[in-house]
Amino acid sequence: MKEFIRNHLYEILVAFIIGGAIVGGLVLTF
Repeated sequence: MKEFIRNHLYEILVAFIIGGAIVGGLVLTF
């Protein structure tokens, strides 16, 4: 599991940032 996280760390971080931006945008819209 650690190897998977290490290999995909940047992808996971980008996914979190994009997801957070989308959720934040929805929250600000409402």
